[in-house]
Amino acid sequence: MKLLKRVLWAAAVALTASGVAACDNTTAPDLSWELQVALTDGSNRPSVGDQIRFGAFVVRPANSISQDSIEVTEFATWSVFGQPGIVSLTQSGEVTAIAPGAVAIQAVYGGKTANMSLLVE
Repeated sequence: MKLLKRVLWAAAVALTASGVAACDNTTAPDLSWELQVALTDGSNRPSVGDQIRFGAFVVRPANSISQDSIEVTEFATWSVFGQPGIVSLTQSGEVTAIAPGAVAIQAVYGGKTANMSLLVE
């Protein structure tokens, strides 16, 4: 039952992200959602040479990442903001720390944006 609930919620999020809306507002489910970025492996204060991994997750508003969250890491578009040369970032959310400094890692999915700071020591 819990898996069915997650699948149905994922389908609702996908429909909302693609611009499809329910016609009958008397029975329409709440399709609001947020995007969050989180470390899935490593620290947000890595040393030069460390490799860490970020994940992008769809969550209900005002909730944190949990078992009900949907991971969209591989579907998100990833970017780095800050001084160039601090980190390298792949489109699967993998980061390699190259030089000391601070950057922001950003994921975009379904028109939503989420960021997380990273301080390379």
